Amino acid sequence: MTHTIAHVGLGSNAPDAQRRIDEALDRIRALPGVTLLRISPIYRTSPQEMRDQPWFENGVAAVEVTPDWSAPRLLEALLGIETAMGRVRTGPRYGPRVIDLDLLLFGDATSEIPSCRIPHPRMVHRAFVLVPLNDIAPDCAIHGLPPRHWLAQMTYRLEGRDIVQ
Repeated sequence: MTHTIAHVGLGSNAPDAQRRIDEALDRIRALPGVTLLRISPIYRTSPQEMRDQPWFENGVAAVEVTPDWSAPRLLEALLGIETAMGRVRTGPRYGPRVIDLDLLLFGDATSEIPSCRIPHPRMVHRAFVLVPLNDIAPDCAIHGLPPRHWLAQMTYRLEGRDIVQ
């Protein structure tokens, strides 16, 4: 049986963001056929698009999934975790989030299904995704290129555990 390594973006800008991320990781660990392999450091990141909101805590987790998992099924499970943790998808698109779980990569698979685009379509423009991804999977491929390639294309500052973009 061939297992797949997937990468999941984690984020929250709730007052108890770290606790929320820890709870999401516990819920991911509880999914049958999913093994949590690595977790990046958690970074404090400036908001994107909608700037007038609290900063986010962001990281990336690597998970190994058994063959009965597909990218759409894993994304559905992640969205279910968000809902169970109180995320409501109304209001501003880039507004505050109790929890945000994004399926970034699913092995070397690509998908243009509108509800499950893989690689995640905005990840190559987001230092808050690429910096932690590079920490745990520097050799992974995003459109055939490693995270460091995409990071070199953007303007951002890394100040300790703060990412400003």
